Amino acid sequence: MNIHYLTDIYFGEKNAGTTHTLEIYNNLSKKNEVHLICQKPQPEIHLKNRCYIPLFGTTRIKRTILLNSLFWIIYPLYLLTKKKPDLFYQRFDGTLFISPSLIFSKLFKIPLVMEVNGDMIDEISMRSEPQVYLEIIKLCEKNYYSNASRIIVVTEGIKKAIIKNYCIPEEKIEVIGNGVNTDIFRPLNNTSNLKKKYGFDEKNVVIFVGILVEWQGLKYLVEAAPAVLEEKPDTVYLIIGDGPLKNEIVQKVKDLKIHEKFIFTGFVSHEEVPLYINASDVCVVPKIPLKSGYSPLKLYEYMACGKAVIASDVRGFEILEQAKAGILVEPQNSQKLSEAILKVLEDEALKREMGKRGYKEALMHHSWKSVAQKTEDLFIDVLQEKHGS
Repeated sequence: MNIHYLTDIYFGEKNAGTTHTLEIYNNLSKKNEVHLICQKPQPEIHLKNRCYIPLFGTTRIKRTILLNSLFWIIYPLYLLTKKKPDLFYQRFDGTLFISPSLIFSKLFKIPLVMEVNGDMIDEISMRSEPQVYLEIIKLCEKNYYSNASRIIVVTEGIKKAIIKNYCIPEEKIEVIGNGVNTDIFRPLNNTSNLKKKYGFDEKNVVIFVGILVEWQGLKYLVEAAPAVLEEKPDTVYLIIGDGPLKNEIVQKVKDLKIHEKFIFTGFVSHEEVPLYINASDVCVVPKIPLKSGYSPLKLYEYMACGKAVIASDVRGFEILEQAKAGILVEPQNSQKLSEAILKVLEDEALKREMGKRGYKEALMHHSWKSVAQKTEDLFIDVLQEKHGS
């Protein structure tokens, strides 16, 4: 198949969105000709088939206006120089309001498949965004979903929200969850240099990896820390990532006078993250509940490294208890979170067994290869429907 994969996601930093996009692109490209059309990454990622839309503007509004304009100038020119695709695959992240894929799918009678990775309305409600932006997003989503041949979502909650909010037929939506690159995320032993670098050779290490935003629930991890440190003063917290809430979280740590126990690394390359995870004892995912639930990308990465995981008991994380690979705790409850962390830190055998079970589960059932295969199978179905076979 010849697939044009369009996305407005910002590749300036590694996060769940960029990981998902690149893993799908790389795995689909093994058997198909896939063209990635996206904002130009910083630093640039060298891909075989790609059309980069340059980034300009220092403010969000300027970038948004220019992105929408340049997408419509650059991508049509790229399309003219290439063989017409069999299928458009579109990810919408709230910036590219009217994608060329919408128009060209109608003009050239090429199927459009949408990829939806979150309930944007739910997520936007957690931030201080103007009401007009919310209304624009609703209008764009309705336009995209109504005109798509099929929609791929990563959770059942997102599927239910789309059906409810936009009256989209249930049979038009397919749930295909996130995955993990088991070639990169795996148990590693070469973490001694990293431990020496940060000075936690003989310490318990609790780790969080991800973009620092509201729904990650980092506030509760920080609030849980004093109780853990009282029982286990040799514990350190390793916070991997960056984001709009970083300064607020750092200040909260200082206010609680536990800043010496927290290490904020900032951005770490995707390839280095497994080293950090393997240097830890307990991995945490203290998410705040979302109506759409979660597709546990970070959960799978922790599990694939053979680590015990403590996560919020939210929709989508049930696999943790099903696989007996960790502990689910009441969301937004710092006390329950601290109790779970202490339980794992105090029981070496439990920690080891959880890690083994998680590794087996991730390896056997949640690789990106299997996710891409499900996606490709759906594309084939869509093309067969188009040709009436």
